[in-house]
Amino acid sequence: MMLNNRREKVMSNQTAYRPLQWALIVLSSVLVCIWAMQHTIALRNSLLGVGAILGLFYGFVFFQASARTYPLKTYLAPAMLGAVLVWVLAHYLWLSQAPIVQYQELTSTWLRCLLAAIMGFATGLAITRCPSSIKWLWLGLFAGFVVLYSQYLPRFWSSGVLFQPDYFNYIFFGKHNVVMVGTLLIAGLLAGIGNVLVGKLSPKHRYATLMISFLVISAVLFAYVFLFDTRNGIGLAVILLVFACVTSFLPALVKQQGLTSKGLLILFMGLLVGLTLYFSYRQTQLNQGWNNSLEDAQIAIQIDRYPNWQNPSLMGYPKTPSGRQVTINTYERVAWATAALRLIYEEPLGNGVLHRSLGRSLEKRYPQIAANPNFAAASHSAWLDLGLSLGVPGLALLIGSILLLFKRSWGASSPFAREGVMLSVALLLLYTVAELIGQHGLESLFFWVALLSGLQFWGLVRADQRPLDG
Repeated sequence: MMLNNRREKVMSNQTAYRPLQWALIVLSSVLVCIWAMQHTIALRNSLLGVGAILGLFYGFVFFQASARTYPLKTYLAPAMLGAVLVWVLAHYLWLSQAPIVQYQELTSTWLRCLLAAIMGFATGLAITRCPSSIKWLWLGLFAGFVVLYSQYLPRFWSSGVLFQPDYFNYIFFGKHNVVMVGTLLIAGLLAGIGNVLVGKLSPKHRYATLMISFLVISAVLFAYVFLFDTRNGIGLAVILLVFACVTSFLPALVKQQGLTSKGLLILFMGLLVGLTLYFSYRQTQLNQGWNNSLEDAQIAIQIDRYPNWQNPSLMGYPKTPSGRQVTINTYERVAWATAALRLIYEEPLGNGVLHRSLGRSLEKRYPQIAANPNFAAASHSAWLDLGLSLGVPGLALLIGSILLLFKRSWGASSPFAREGVMLSVALLLLYTVAELIGQHGLESLFFWVALLSGLQFWGLVRADQRPLDG
């Protein structure tokens, strides 16, 4: 009798707070849609504030309703994420090198990261109550591309030219923003494809889902090549597709019953691979930087032998043994990354500052670099910039939380296992090659890591409080 009463009470609580659950999911979908867009700061901050308040309340309700202690390992990833923020505060209090700047960042960027983490974690908890609602996040990300194409198509119709690169006037400012949104969307869709291939769906539903995913991925890759000319975006898409094929699609192919099902799956995989290869080829035709990347990188990592990166306007750019000048983009980024690694080794506790983290450290290590008005303020790798700012402890906690989520998701029985794996890999890769340390890029990172942490709480209790797994 008591068990039935408790079960009814829990189910009643879940029903009563369903509007709050959906409010979080919808708000998060809107947030991921506009996060990387220009001129949305006020809306972003409003969504973060409201979402964090709702998230605190929903988290309290969620854990009160569960009425049990969850396994410690389930709390570890969000605890590590929280420890990053504690380290930021400790660095400001006891290791500060630029207290005024650090205080400004503490009360702005880092505060928004805290709000994003609360909102993301609560949204993850909310999604566990309705697993299919995770699709709203992918819809939010795709909505950004709908706006982008509404800007591109009039240009194409008026000129008749497919290639319309513009890094400043599209809704996504710069390459890194469209790569961030597109990479997360592709990762989510590839995870969804894996779920569809092993799920018990009607053939009509399955093929419709696969076709929609194929078209959306096509739209993202097209934007990478013809709207932003971004090598990073194409490279990340190729890596994610190969990873998904090896870890998800091929195992699903082995389990398929019947020649028709196997043949259709092989056809779909072939179309997806062919699509990616086509856009990769078009990218190499439009941007020759791929062709000499290895040779340029070999020169760029020798930052002492070729110090040109410190002030190219005076020293010019080095040449390869064949007499060709290095590709500027590749050379500078690899040289900056190499210098950043050296600086992290020399200052393992970090300088505590997000803004111009590389520039500040470079000025101390290479005083002559200050004479270059265009020297790098950031390394174009978010992990390296965060390493310069947070030091090894903060960087280890942040990357460690993602690796832990990857490990917890790998082989799990959760309906979000593939999302956990694919998004963890996507975040690790994305923040390796993209300049996303600034404001919304960092806030987004905290949101997604926290959301994946919240998804880990799926299936640990039934409505009658009996444990399922974990």
